[in-house]
Amino acid sequence: MSTFDQHLDLTPAGETVVRRHTSLPPPKPFDGTSELWPRWRARFQRFRLCSGLSNKPEDEQVGTLLYSMGDIADDILSVVRLDETKATYNETLSALDGYFNSKKSQI
Repeated sequence: MSTFDQHLDLTPAGETVVRRHTSLPPPKPFDGTSELWPRWRARFQRFRLCSGLSNKPEDEQVGTLLYSMGDIADDILSVVRLDETKATYNETLSALDGYFNSKKSQI
């Protein structure tokens, strides 16, 4: 559930402006099922946009993605050999997409 705060500001023209700040929780950790990756990925992309994460530095975006995935992220990183400290958000997503696409084709 998100938290919700309202702040009222009076502009010089005397108009009232309502500013809303939300704090959205990230998606639940990913269970590692290849078939569910596109759905979880889309949910994280919405979270990234709505939470303002997309405006944050790359390392914070990568870290939040991997943290949100849960323990499975560490297992996958060791397989794809991605250095999370150097990879961009898009590079990380591409590596994860490749991992899950290859798992689907093996089934």
